[in-house]
Amino acid sequence: MASLKTFFKTFVVLLAVSLVAYAFSLIGKENQVIDSFWKLFAFDLGFSILAAIFWPALRGVRKGDAVVAAYSETQMNGGNIFSFLNTVFATALDNGRAGQKIGIRFANGRRADALITGYASTFSAAQVKVVEQEAVFEKVA
Repeated sequence: MASLKTFFKTFVVLLAVSLVAYAFSLIGKENQVIDSFWKLFAFDLGFSILAAIFWPALRGVRKGDAVVAAYSETQMNGGNIFSFLNTVFATALDNGRAGQKIGIRFANGRRADALITGYASTFSAAQVKVVEQEAVFEKVA
């Protein structure tokens, strides 16, 4: 599966580079950089593909961005221990790049520290893994 994903990423990047290269090729009218509609279209399409691929990595995660936080939780029930992996939306409190630790705030106001595991894409928020959470203390009557 990983090799198929690598194949398609490489294919799209090379397609975009070849479209941009074609846009600036010397085929066509002399003394003009971009001489036809199709060369301009090839340049636009190639540059758009490259921007979509590399922009999230260049931008990183910024303060105020929505992130998807994954954290594990364990519960005991009747002598059995159950482990759950929860994912919730949160807000980034710091700027960061992949592998860096940032602060996040959950919708209920709790804060946590998390590692950035993936950048945002067109349809999804950046992914983080919670490494440390604020402890929740409840008053016991």
